[in-house]
Amino acid sequence: MSVAEASTCNSFVTKWEDLRKRARSLETDVDVKLLSLNKLGASLGASKFPMSVAEASTCNSFVTKWEDLRKRARSLETDVDVKLLSLNKLGASLGGVRGSALHQESNFGLDNVSLSRNTFEALSVDIQNLLDQLTNVNERMEELLRDSVYSRNPASSHTLQRHREILQDYSHEFRRAQGNINVLLERELLMASSNAGICQINIGSDGLNNRRSDLFLKEHEHIKSSDKLLDDQIGLALSTKESLFVQRLGLKSISKKMTTLTKRYPAVHSLMQKIHLKKSRDAMVIAAVVSLCLILMFIYGVS
Repeated sequence: MSVAEASTCNSFVTKWEDLRKRARSLETDVDVKLLSLNKLGASLGASKFPMSVAEASTCNSFVTKWEDLRKRARSLETDVDVKLLSLNKLGASLGGVRGSALHQESNFGLDNVSLSRNTFEALSVDIQNLLDQLTNVNERMEELLRDSVYSRNPASSHTLQRHREILQDYSHEFRRAQGNINVLLERELLMASSNAGICQINIGSDGLNNRRSDLFLKEHEHIKSSDKLLDDQIGLALSTKESLFVQRLGLKSISKKMTTLTKRYPAVHSLMQKIHLKKSRDAMVIAAVVSLCLILMFIYGVS
């Protein structure tokens, strides 16, 4: 990726994050307004249909717990947003100018790949923990809503569904970014290791790291060997083609000269025809003499 493309990518990520923050802020404002509206509805219903002290206490307890869980969900979603932004920036840097220059100096490249790998693993652990916590909060919200009188409230159901969709979107984006960065890290590791001649860091996340590294390096060496053989074969084919082209030009030049000579000197052409005719006649005479001798020898042998 060129410098201009990397700058465009970073600018896009920054603008995208600003828009996401703005959307989050608006969603929070809408949540606050909906909560106030629900409280107003609850107070109007209570004034029209008086509730007992226990029912009023249960209603207030639900509203308080529901609001606490929503605030917790919002906080976790904001944290996931920040972590995902850092993860996307890491992916953009690996796919940009720095990523393409990692293999220019082997030691420098390996150090940067190792640093990027550590950063990636730390971000992955943090995001996974946040997603687990957010899943737990959503489950608690669902349980609280199911066991309350607000289970048929459209606003509460919509809010819970919205948090579920956000969690699903975050999980999908995290898996996508994680897969892309894994591919980029493995590619940059191979590029840096091929120049350094050794592999100094692991590229896996399980007990088969070294084996995977060896397999990748062997495959890389096989590809390099195949490229070299293909280059040699292409070079031989090009040299053969050039030689045949030179021979073709030589034969074409000789044919052109002979044609020009024949047209320019008709006597020479006539003389050449007579020579060929004489050679043909001599060949016929020799063939006749040999045939006659064979016949006489056969007759003599029979008699």
